Amino acid sequence: SYVLLVLDDSTDGGVSFSCFGMSTTINFIPGIELDRGEHIVRIRFGTDESFTKKSKSINGVPFSQDKEFIRTFLEELKKENDFIVKVGSERTQRFTNLYGTKAKIEKYLSVAVNNEQFNCL
Repeated sequence: SYVLLVLDDSTDGGVSFSCFGMSTTINFIPGIELDRGEHIVRIRFGTDESFTKKSKSINGVPFSQDKEFIRTFLEELKKENDFIVKVGSERTQRFTNLYGTKAKIEKYLSVAVNNEQFNCL
């Protein structure tokens, strides 16, 4: 498997991307364990309008395996230097000064798309 982890500014939570075989997952890690079920995740890149994504939760971590959503999220992340995530009523997670993250995103995308072993996006 191949994993990319982007920590929020508090380093208590973050967003992770994992690629295993033909499968890919984005996990929203709010820093605390949440109840099982569905959660609304609100996301905003830079000064763009925010958008929401319904996300299932297993073991207290909301996630999505929607490849189109994950691909779009990664492409937006490449363009912006900051974003926010809010899971349900939990605290807003801020991700700022992501300049060093861009190369890691490029590497993740290269592995996820062009690697015979993974090819998960």
